[in-house]
Amino acid sequence: EMPPRSTAEGCRGCSALRELRAEENLVKTLDGLQGQPSLELLDLSSNRITDLAEFDKLDSLPFLQEILLQANAVARRVTYRALLVHKLGSLRMLDHTEVTAEERARVRAHYTAAAPTSEPLSPQGGPVPVEIAKPAPSLVPQPAGSL
Repeated sequence: EMPPRSTAEGCRGCSALRELRAEENLVKTLDGLQGQPSLELLDLSSNRITDLAEFDKLDSLPFLQEILLQANAVARRVTYRALLVHKLGSLRMLDHTEVTAEERARVRAHYTAAAPTSEPLSPQGGPVPVEIAKPAPSLVPQPAGSL
């Protein structure tokens, strides 16, 4: 078995690189991509990427429009697609499937709702009053004397 390779192996100083096709190369990490600011297409299909944290290394790729990561263990993770759509505003295609405006809006709403926020404010600027709901009366008959 060959040792894992860096995705940007041999590409140092290639700042004008627009496409990187490294499918089936035993790639485990996205190390080395930070020096590729012009990258628009990244094909890492059929590699060995397993960790969602690797996607943090894509933050320095402002023009990345298409990523192919199918047949990597990470692509089987439930949050895989939403995380990439959330992190990469320029992304248009993921694994041959278009990122639609509707999908981007759903992902944005999900991540916005999941983000910790400060206390909500009313239109007047004060805290929103919170009503404490009273428990609904039980519809199940209670035995006599149990109250």
